[in-house]
Amino acid sequence: MYPAAAEKSATTTIAGVLAIVVSSFWAVGGVLLVIAGAVISTADEGQDFEGFVDFIGGLALFVGIVVLVAAVLAIVVGANILKRRRWARVLGIVLFSVFAALSLFGLDRGDGSSNQFDDSEQGSVAGVALAVGVDLLVVLLLALPATGRDIAAHEAARLGGGPAGYGY
Repeated sequence: MYPAAAEKSATTTIAGVLAIVVSSFWAVGGVLLVIAGAVISTADEGQDFEGFVDFIGGLALFVGIVVLVAAVLAIVVGANILKRRRWARVLGIVLFSVFAALSLFGLDRGDGSSNQFDDSEQGSVAGVALAVGVDLLVVLLLALPATGRDIAAHEAARLGGGPAGYGY
């Protein structure tokens, strides 16, 4: 009888699940940007400022696609963190560090307004703090030595470090 597979550490599980959940929100934002860009691009028929509106619509569409692709990549990374893949841990640290940095663009711009669409500075700062905090929590969980040891032990067993013929 083969030994039971080693259980995942809590840090690995929490990091993987948080990565998938946070990335899902990024994906929803990307889809909304793609839809907004498409609507804006088609809503300017016959206007004097048609070129500018096309530019804004195209920019929203482009940013939406980039966000959507990054979110899908991060969801794949989260799923592979749960499978304890070393490359997913490294890429997860990089991706969620970038996500945290990009989330900071929602903070106060120095003119007293939190952003051009919302005058509720407290709500925006709290939302940005939550987004940055969760992204950094994923980075911290992935960077912990316990997560590294868990992934390394799983890879050693998977690549032949365990009993003969037994893989995870």
